[in-house]
Amino acid sequence: MSDIGAGPASALLTEARDMGLLDGEIAPEKFDEAVEALRSAALGDPEEQSRAYEQQPEQTELDRLNRQRTQLRTLLQRQEDELEQMRALRAGGSSFSREAGEQVARLSSLGLFDSADQAHCPLCEQSTPDAVPTVDRLRTEMARAAEQLERVSRRTPGLEAVILEQETKIADTRRHLIETKQSLDALNRSDERLAELRDTASRRAHVLGRISLFLETLPRASDTSGLRTEIERLREEIDGLEAELSEDIIAERIDSILSVIGGRLTKWAERLRLEWGGHPHRLDIRKLQVVADVDGRLIPMSRMGSGENHLGCHVIAHLALHDWFVRHDRPVPGILVLDQPSQVYFPEDHANDRSIADLEDSDRSAVIRLFELLRDVAADLAPELQIIVTEHADIEQEWYQDAVIEKWRGGNALIPLEWISGSSD
Repeated sequence: MSDIGAGPASALLTEARDMGLLDGEIAPEKFDEAVEALRSAALGDPEEQSRAYEQQPEQTELDRLNRQRTQLRTLLQRQEDELEQMRALRAGGSSFSREAGEQVARLSSLGLFDSADQAHCPLCEQSTPDAVPTVDRLRTEMARAAEQLERVSRRTPGLEAVILEQETKIADTRRHLIETKQSLDALNRSDERLAELRDTASRRAHVLGRISLFLETLPRASDTSGLRTEIERLREEIDGLEAELSEDIIAERIDSILSVIGGRLTKWAERLRLEWGGHPHRLDIRKLQVVADVDGRLIPMSRMGSGENHLGCHVIAHLALHDWFVRHDRPVPGILVLDQPSQVYFPEDHANDRSIADLEDSDRSAVIRLFELLRDVAADLAPELQIIVTEHADIEQEWYQDAVIEKWRGGNALIPLEWISGSSD
């Protein structure tokens, strides 16, 4: 029995076997296999096909289909008889269950009466002959009936499953019987058409022509093995991506990344000599701020005191993030712009043109440490990271002056004065 359906492929297979174009034992189970069998028939050696046809008994395919139909009818009858027996057994069990249930319901009223060692009427409690069952005996009978009812109830689900399975088998047998009848009809129609042709060769050519026409109507995909391989590869890739995108994996990766960034923050906070330098620093992504872990206490930026600490935390946070982006080839623009980072070290009323020479030694050293950190990180990540600083303070050191691109002073500004005044002079 075949699962390829009763369409053109199944009918052509029947005709091809009948004409000797295919071995009578070939019975593909799937559509792809049927198509390959028809291709082999279309590309077969005509002489070998002719000899095979001459050697096979007359009406071979017709006899095979008739035998198959007889077997299917016998099988269907047996399956239907078995189903009737199963349904009768279920009906009998239901009748017994119903009757037992009624008996249990009747005997349940015994709970209203007291038991006694001597025989008496449960209603008037008058003495009765020994032949009348006692209350205890009736209770025993009620327990037995309830137990039988429970056993029947337990067995019913298993019987229902067997009946459902049998109904599925009957449906499959009926489908195969319909396919066999349609194959027989196709073979008879073919015989009627081919009877008008002159000889066996012409009959085979007629069938081959119909097979070729059928094959030409199929999609132009002679070999799908490559597609199947690609589909399987993509499925594996999808499974891998879904695994990587699971909440647990994402949480683990974020923790790992924050641990690496925290190492940078801790190192650079100590280098800048921030207030809590020397203690672990990390990035709190929930509140987007740098925090310090100090002896079991969490110190957020809002409690870190001076503007110098706030500035330092912002700078090392930006540098640590860019360091991660660059080293892991993340699609983030490699540019960091800072505007007057030294401002926190100068009084608000100080002149615009400021020199770090005006600062106290500790503040001057802090400004130099800040710019040295910017210099070293930019050099370490070059050319993927560019740091642009607009700054009034001027450090008279060679490495700093080499990094200066333009000094906007004495009328020389980023935006020319004539642009503002509108003058062309």
